[in-house]
Amino acid sequence: MPTIMEILRHTQISQARRYVKGRPHLSKDAMRRMGDAFMPTPEGQPEP
Repeated sequence: MPTIMEILRHTQISQARRYVKGRPHLSKDAMRRMGDAFMPTPEGQPEP
């Protein structure tokens, strides 16, 4: 949760929980896509 708060620039946990509560599959997909955008896998290396 602290990582999500930092990325979204939220100061209160209640703000960040709105984005992760109740829809874990959407949250996981969104975090995966954000990770891919900010830290792409170098070409030629398999994803973990």
